[in-house]
Amino acid sequence: MQSEELNDCSRCNVSLKSIFCELDKNAIQTIYESKKSHTFKKGEVIYIENSHPRYLFCINSGKVKITQTGIEGNEHIMHIASEGELIGYRAILCGDKYTRTAVAMEDSSVCLIPVDIFLSCVKENQKVAFKVFQLFSKELQDAEKKVIDITQRPVIERISQSLLLLKESFGVESDGITLKIVIRRDELASLAGTTRETATRTLFELKSKQIIRLSGKKIQIINYEELFKSAKINFLIISFIIQSLHLFI
Repeated sequence: MQSEELNDCSRCNVSLKSIFCELDKNAIQTIYESKKSHTFKKGEVIYIENSHPRYLFCINSGKVKITQTGIEGNEHIMHIASEGELIGYRAILCGDKYTRTAVAMEDSSVCLIPVDIFLSCVKENQKVAFKVFQLFSKELQDAEKKVIDITQRPVIERISQSLLLLKESFGVESDGITLKIVIRRDELASLAGTTRETATRTLFELKSKQIIRLSGKKIQIINYEELFKSAKINFLIISFIIQSLHLFI
């Protein structure tokens, strides 16, 4: 972990994506004066399961995987957080230890906001409190969906859905097909709730069907319609929704 120069919260574009966009200038200044900024190297632990929270973490840049240890000691990726996301807030609000571990997937710039400052923001600003409630609700919804997917969906559907999730969350490079995020096979397996061997076999199955291409550690989606079908998602309905949304942008 390497300390870095503090970002000015009042001028930070990342804050506009977080719950702190609802704060007034005085509250923003309080956060700026209290926080720390660090760069976590790839593979470095930001916080660890069963430790007590001291900070709320706001990701300025990079990608962070949130993992939980299973009964047999296996790592399960619950979420991949990126720029603008807050992590570690649940343990703070519950007054408990972390139930998950956060690890940098690439070099990541992170702001560390003291627990008391964060709690003060939540208590004194109703809009911030509501946004935190929304974060809680979304996290619970995602967790419930993940349980259903793992117990009821075939592996090829889960891998396909994971690839679509990565594309939606992180986008693609200028070629329009290469996922911007570089994810290891074991990380993809963890995200989809399967083994590395099964995930690798499934990727090659999707490759043989000319749905994706594998280029080293990078994954390219070359047939979105077939990937949606593989994920058991109706491509035409999704396309119609996306096109309809663009009419209002």
